[in-house]
Amino acid sequence: MTRKNMNSRQQELLHNLIEYYITTAMPVGSGVLASDQHVSSATVRNELAELEHLGYLVQPYTSAGRIPTEKAYQEYFEALERKPLAAKFQKGLVAKDLTERDHLKDFAKKLAETSATAVFVAFSNNDVFHTGLSNLFSQPEFSQPEMITNISQVVDRLEDVIFEIFKTINEVQVQIGSDNPFGNDCTVILTGFMINNTPHVIGLLGPMRMDYQKNIALIEYIKEQLT
Repeated sequence: MTRKNMNSRQQELLHNLIEYYITTAMPVGSGVLASDQHVSSATVRNELAELEHLGYLVQPYTSAGRIPTEKAYQEYFEALERKPLAAKFQKGLVAKDLTERDHLKDFAKKLAETSATAVFVAFSNNDVFHTGLSNLFSQPEFSQPEMITNISQVVDRLEDVIFEIFKTINEVQVQIGSDNPFGNDCTVILTGFMINNTPHVIGLLGPMRMDYQKNIALIEYIKEQLT
Protein backbone atom coordinates (compact mmCIF):
# COMPACT_ATOMS: atom_id res chain seq x y z
CA MET A 1 0.00 0.00 0.00
CA THR A 2 1.13 3.56 -0.66
CA ARG A 3 0.26 6.83 1.00
CA LYS A 4 -2.71 6.94 3.35
CA ASN A 5 -4.00 3.40 2.74
CA MET A 6 -4.13 3.68 -1.06
CA ASN A 7 -2.52 1.20 -3.38
CA SER A 8 -0.65 2.48 -6.44
CA ARG A 9 -3.58 1.97 -8.82
CA GLN A 10 -5.94 3.85 -6.53
CA GLN A 11 -3.48 6.72 -6.24
CA GLU A 12 -3.10 6.91 -10.01
CA LEU A 13 -6.88 6.83 -10.45
CA LEU A 14 -7.31 9.55 -7.85
CA HIS A 15 -4.74 11.82 -9.51
CA ASN A 16 -6.28 11.26 -12.95
CA LEU A 17 -9.74 12.02 -11.59
CA ILE A 18 -8.50 15.24 -9.96
CA GLU A 19 -6.86 16.37 -13.20
CA TYR A 20 -10.05 15.69 -15.16
CA TYR A 21 -12.06 17.59 -12.59
CA ILE A 22 -9.65 20.53 -12.59
CA THR A 23 -10.16 20.80 -16.35
CA THR A 24 -13.90 20.18 -16.61
CA ALA A 25 -15.43 21.08 -13.21
CA MET A 26 -17.78 18.13 -13.80
CA PRO A 27 -18.11 14.92 -11.75
CA VAL A 28 -15.90 12.23 -13.26
CA GLY A 29 -17.35 8.82 -14.10
CA SER A 30 -15.68 5.43 -14.13
CA GLY A 31 -15.92 5.09 -17.91
CA VAL A 32 -13.61 8.04 -18.54
CA LEU A 33 -11.00 6.72 -16.15
CA ALA A 34 -11.30 3.12 -17.36
CA SER A 35 -10.33 4.12 -20.90
CA ASP A 36 -7.17 5.76 -19.58
CA GLN A 37 -6.27 2.90 -17.24
CA HIS A 38 -7.03 0.11 -19.74
CA VAL A 39 -9.12 -1.73 -17.15
CA SER A 40 -12.83 -2.44 -16.94
CA SER A 41 -15.34 0.13 -15.72
CA ALA A 42 -16.36 -2.34 -13.02
CA THR A 43 -12.80 -2.46 -11.67
CA VAL A 44 -12.61 1.33 -11.67
CA ARG A 45 -16.01 1.61 -9.93
CA ASN A 46 -14.78 -0.68 -7.17
CA GLU A 47 -11.61 1.36 -6.71
CA LEU A 48 -13.54 4.63 -6.69
CA ALA A 49 -15.92 3.23 -4.09
CA GLU A 50 -12.93 2.40 -1.89
CA LEU A 51 -11.48 5.89 -2.40
CA GLU A 52 -14.84 7.32 -1.39
CA HIS A 53 -14.79 5.13 1.72
CA LEU A 54 -11.30 6.47 2.53
CA GLY A 55 -12.58 10.05 2.29
CA TYR A 56 -10.90 11.12 -0.95
CA LEU A 57 -14.03 11.34 -3.12
CA VAL A 58 -17.70 12.21 -2.85
CA GLN A 59 -20.60 11.54 -5.17
CA PRO A 60 -22.65 14.75 -5.36
CA TYR A 61 -25.84 12.91 -6.31
CA THR A 62 -26.99 9.40 -7.17
CA SER A 63 -25.70 8.03 -10.48
CA ALA A 64 -23.30 10.98 -10.87
CA GLY A 65 -19.57 10.68 -11.17
CA ARG A 66 -17.34 11.61 -8.26
CA ILE A 67 -15.47 14.75 -7.25
CA PRO A 68 -12.39 15.19 -5.05
CA THR A 69 -12.56 16.19 -1.40
CA GLU A 70 -10.20 18.54 0.41
CA LYS A 71 -8.31 15.45 1.59
CA ALA A 72 -7.82 14.42 -2.04
CA TYR A 73 -6.46 17.81 -3.09
CA GLN A 74 -4.09 17.79 -0.13
CA GLU A 75 -2.76 14.35 -1.11
CA TYR A 76 -2.47 15.40 -4.76
CA PHE A 77 -0.49 18.51 -3.85
CA GLU A 78 1.84 16.61 -1.52
CA ALA A 79 2.57 14.01 -4.22
CA LEU A 80 2.91 16.55 -7.04
CA GLU A 81 6.18 16.54 -8.93
CA ARG A 82 7.28 20.16 -9.16
CA LYS A 83 8.09 21.35 -12.67
CA PRO A 84 9.49 24.69 -13.87
CA LEU A 85 7.07 27.18 -15.38
CA ALA A 86 6.43 26.53 -19.07
CA ALA A 87 8.11 29.03 -21.37
CA LYS A 88 4.77 30.10 -22.90
CA PHE A 89 3.68 31.43 -19.49
CA GLN A 90 7.03 33.07 -18.78
CA LYS A 91 6.70 35.18 -21.93
CA GLY A 92 3.51 36.74 -20.63
CA LEU A 93 5.17 37.64 -17.36
CA VAL A 94 8.16 39.60 -18.60
CA ALA A 95 8.03 42.46 -16.15
CA LYS A 96 9.31 45.99 -15.87
CA ASP A 97 11.22 47.13 -12.83
CA LEU A 98 9.09 45.63 -10.07
CA THR A 99 10.54 47.95 -7.47
CA GLU A 100 8.01 50.46 -8.84
CA ARG A 101 4.61 50.11 -7.19
CA ASP A 102 2.59 50.65 -10.38
CA HIS A 103 4.72 48.13 -12.27
CA LEU A 104 4.10 45.53 -9.58
CA LYS A 105 0.35 46.19 -9.78
CA ASP A 106 0.44 45.77 -13.58
CA PHE A 107 2.40 42.56 -13.07
CA ALA A 108 -0.30 41.29 -10.68
CA LYS A 109 -2.95 41.91 -13.34
CA LYS A 110 -0.97 39.84 -15.86
CA LEU A 111 -0.58 37.13 -13.26
CA ALA A 112 -4.36 37.04 -12.65
CA GLU A 113 -4.94 36.54 -16.38
CA THR A 114 -2.34 33.76 -16.59
CA SER A 115 -3.42 31.90 -13.46
CA ALA A 116 -7.21 32.44 -13.76
CA THR A 117 -7.23 33.29 -10.05
CA ALA A 118 -7.54 36.36 -7.89
CA VAL A 119 -4.15 37.89 -7.09
CA PHE A 120 -3.15 40.06 -4.18
CA VAL A 121 0.01 42.00 -3.44
CA ALA A 122 0.69 43.20 0.09
CA PHE A 123 3.08 46.14 0.04
CA SER A 124 2.91 46.06 3.83
CA ASN A 125 0.63 44.39 6.36
CA ASN A 126 -2.00 47.12 5.92
CA ASP A 127 -1.48 48.12 2.28
CA VAL A 128 -2.98 45.55 -0.08
CA PHE A 129 -3.76 45.60 -3.80
CA HIS A 130 -5.94 42.90 -5.32
CA THR A 131 -7.12 42.10 -8.83
CA GLY A 132 -8.84 39.30 -10.73
CA LEU A 133 -11.76 38.87 -8.33
CA SER A 134 -14.00 38.11 -11.31
CA ASN A 135 -11.92 34.95 -11.78
CA LEU A 136 -13.19 33.75 -8.41
CA PHE A 137 -16.84 34.58 -8.97
CA SER A 138 -16.84 33.00 -12.44
CA GLN A 139 -15.87 29.56 -11.12
CA PRO A 140 -18.76 27.07 -11.48
CA GLU A 141 -18.42 25.78 -7.90
CA PHE A 142 -19.04 29.31 -6.64
CA SER A 143 -22.27 29.86 -8.61
CA GLN A 144 -24.68 28.82 -5.84
CA PRO A 145 -26.05 31.64 -3.63
CA GLU A 146 -24.49 30.18 -0.47
CA MET A 147 -21.10 29.91 -2.14
CA ILE A 148 -21.36 33.45 -3.53
CA THR A 149 -21.90 34.64 0.04
CA ASN A 150 -18.92 32.63 1.28
CA ILE A 151 -16.61 34.00 -1.41
CA SER A 152 -17.87 37.54 -0.82
CA GLN A 153 -16.89 37.12 2.82
CA VAL A 154 -13.43 35.94 1.72
CA VAL A 155 -13.03 39.15 -0.29
CA ASP A 156 -14.31 41.29 2.58
CA ARG A 157 -11.77 39.72 4.97
CA LEU A 158 -8.84 39.75 2.55
CA GLU A 159 -6.96 42.66 4.11
CA ASP A 160 -7.66 41.50 7.67
CA VAL A 161 -6.26 38.03 6.95
CA ILE A 162 -3.16 39.44 5.26
CA PHE A 163 -2.60 41.68 8.27
CA GLU A 164 -2.66 38.58 10.50
CA ILE A 165 -0.31 36.41 8.40
CA PHE A 166 1.95 39.00 6.76
CA LYS A 167 5.01 38.44 8.95
CA THR A 168 4.75 34.64 8.75
CA ILE A 169 5.09 34.40 4.95
CA ASN A 170 8.55 33.96 3.49
CA GLU A 171 8.89 30.84 1.35
CA VAL A 172 6.28 29.51 -1.08
CA GLN A 173 3.27 28.15 0.81
CA VAL A 174 0.20 26.24 -0.40
CA GLN A 175 -2.81 26.28 1.92
CA ILE A 176 -5.84 24.21 0.96
CA GLY A 177 -9.38 24.26 2.31
CA SER A 178 -9.53 24.24 6.09
CA ASP A 179 -5.80 25.10 6.24
CA ASN A 180 -6.44 28.27 4.23
CA PRO A 181 -7.01 31.35 6.42
CA PHE A 182 -8.85 33.07 3.57
CA GLY A 183 -11.67 30.52 3.38
CA ASN A 184 -12.43 26.80 3.58
CA ASP A 185 -13.62 26.60 -0.03
CA CYS A 186 -10.42 27.99 -1.54
CA THR A 187 -6.72 27.38 -2.05
CA VAL A 188 -4.10 30.08 -1.69
CA ILE A 189 -0.54 29.88 -3.04
CA LEU A 190 1.64 32.68 -1.75
CA THR A 191 5.18 33.78 -1.03
CA GLY A 192 7.07 36.61 0.56
CA PHE A 193 9.78 38.69 -1.10
CA MET A 194 11.83 41.80 -0.42
CA ILE A 195 11.93 45.06 -2.38
CA ASN A 196 14.28 47.78 -1.14
CA ASN A 197 14.63 45.91 2.16
CA THR A 198 10.85 46.03 2.64
CA PRO A 199 8.89 42.76 2.95
CA HIS A 200 6.05 42.13 0.50
CA VAL A 201 3.68 39.20 -0.05
CA ILE A 202 2.10 38.04 -3.32
CA GLY A 203 -0.52 35.33 -3.60
CA LEU A 204 -2.96 33.50 -5.87
CA LEU A 205 -6.42 32.80 -4.46
CA GLY A 206 -8.72 30.37 -6.25
CA PRO A 207 -10.95 27.34 -5.82
CA MET A 208 -9.50 24.10 -4.50
CA ARG A 209 -10.08 22.93 -8.09
CA MET A 210 -7.16 24.96 -9.42
CA ASP A 211 -4.25 24.03 -11.66
CA TYR A 212 -1.71 23.31 -8.92
CA GLN A 213 1.11 22.39 -11.27
CA LYS A 214 0.94 25.65 -13.20
CA ASN A 215 0.09 27.96 -10.32
CA ILE A 216 2.78 26.66 -7.96
CA ALA A 217 5.26 27.03 -10.82
CA LEU A 218 4.03 30.60 -11.36
CA ILE A 219 4.65 31.59 -7.74
CA GLU A 220 8.03 29.83 -7.68
CA TYR A 221 8.99 31.64 -10.90
CA ILE A 222 7.94 34.97 -9.41
CA LYS A 223 9.90 34.21 -6.25
CA GLU A 224 13.00 33.62 -8.38
CA GLN A 225 12.48 36.84 -10.35
CA LEU A 226 12.05 38.93 -7.21
CA THR A 227 14.88 37.43 -5.19
